[in-house]
Amino acid sequence: MTIDWWTAVRFLHIIGAILWIGGQLTFAFVVTPGLRSVEADPERVRASQVAVARRFGNVISYVGIPLQLGTGLALSWRVYDLGKDTIPDYGFWLGLKIVLFLGAIVLAAVHGIMASRGASARSRRVADSGLVISLGILLIAVTLGGG
Repeated sequence: MTIDWWTAVRFLHIIGAILWIGGQLTFAFVVTPGLRSVEADPERVRASQVAVARRFGNVISYVGIPLQLGTGLALSWRVYDLGKDTIPDYGFWLGLKIVLFLGAIVLAAVHGIMASRGASARSRRVADSGLVISLGILLIAVTLGGG
């Protein structure tokens, strides 16, 4: 077995998706409930959530998003040439995946701004919407089978 350039690019793209979506799921279903189970003071829970979210945001901003954009653009170019003849409406689904990714980035930024200003209920709804969109992106990626 040999690993070619495109296998490495796809691998890095998947790592970026793991960081992005896995981080969102971990924060929502592990970190936040875990903090609430060991800390009774809501202000201390919030302070801990903010610290974890800030660290996650930095990793995503400086590593995850650039990794996804770079590898995604490369794969879009490469995989579109390979898939456009085998998957009906390939270009549409690839375009939708890109638009949804950009929307998820915007929602993440809006969530970060809202959460930093203390709008927790509304920012949570924005975060939940972003997670749903991210899962939709993942579904499209799996369906397209390569990017």
